[in-house]
Amino acid sequence: MRTFGSLFAIVLLSVLLPATSIGQVFTEDFTGMTVGNLAGQSTWTKGGTGPDATVDKVAPLTLSGYNGGGGEYVVMPVPSATTSRVYKTFPTPVVNYTGTTFYFSFLLNLASSSATATNYFISLGVSGTGTSYGAKLFARTSGSGYNIGLSKTSNTAVFGSTVMNLNTTYLVVVRYAFNLAGTTAPNNLDDVAYLWINPVLTSEPTVASAECSVLAAGTDTDFDGFSPAPADIGNFIWHNRGVGNPTGSFDGIRVGNGATSAAAWTNLKASTVTDVEAMPHSGPTEFALSQNYPNPFNPSTQIQYTVTSTDVVQLRVYDALGRLVTTLVNSVQHPGTYSARWNAEGATSGVYFCRLQAAGKIESRKMLLVR
Repeated sequence: MRTFGSLFAIVLLSVLLPATSIGQVFTEDFTGMTVGNLAGQSTWTKGGTGPDATVDKVAPLTLSGYNGGGGEYVVMPVPSATTSRVYKTFPTPVVNYTGTTFYFSFLLNLASSSATATNYFISLGVSGTGTSYGAKLFARTSGSGYNIGLSKTSNTAVFGSTVMNLNTTYLVVVRYAFNLAGTTAPNNLDDVAYLWINPVLTSEPTVASAECSVLAAGTDTDFDGFSPAPADIGNFIWHNRGVGNPTGSFDGIRVGNGATSAAAWTNLKASTVTDVEAMPHSGPTEFALSQNYPNPFNPSTQIQYTVTSTDVVQLRVYDALGRLVTTLVNSVQHPGTYSARWNAEGATSGVYFCRLQAAGKIESRKMLLVR
């Protein structure tokens, strides 16, 4: 069951206002699609003479805490020397994108990669049949796994150093900030892009924690530096760029836009965890983690805890083997009693442990998820 399966939530201000298109502009979980070619389903469209991406549902992609994935997903085919792309246009393309920020996220599980480092396989783009692309993602072989890379518009990526495992599902999050429009330097070089792998979703990821980034200046031209500048940001696109393309699958696409990065992050709506709320308290005297309620639970449970000093608070969920499932809280909090909710959509039945850590103290509670 998906929280927002095939839901398009669009909140855009009038195009008469300069650079203020704000909202969640696109989601796609491929819910209910027929196994077979992606193009032709739910307005996904193919361009070029290369292979089509396909829909399958044998091995769904999920990641606990992420608001997307499960059920049907897209399989990236064995690449061919001829190029192709499969894209879907947003219900309302963002026209006034200059001066705004985009976040997009999706689940990725690669089965193979290549030493070829110039074949991008995911990007945003101008709506419809346009071929102006930006915020390009790349993958290249590294040992027995791969690195992921990012560019603004060029085919030369900045790669991260993390070696990602094949046949493993990751959450990829990209932030692209559009600065001044212009087709000549320096305005055609001043956009900024960042990429994260499996970031904590309960707060906007920090620049310092990015896997890789493409900053202003340099030689990578902005998306809005194309001449002429694209009319909008309106497509999410999978690309087959040749025999160096990766194979694997993806799911749970989300795109959010805002006048600031914080607004864009909020509009992405990536987390299934509700906001942490401060509870009325007459002055905490003891560091404590209460038993979650309800327990057993399905699919969500409330967790209350108390901290007695201003410090970084971490509230995390682990499975019975001690593997991290999700981080509910990872931020500075003041003395008080708080409540957080874990929505365990996508998690399997079994025993889990909630661990509270702050100011050198740790407490844990056993939780039972029963489907």
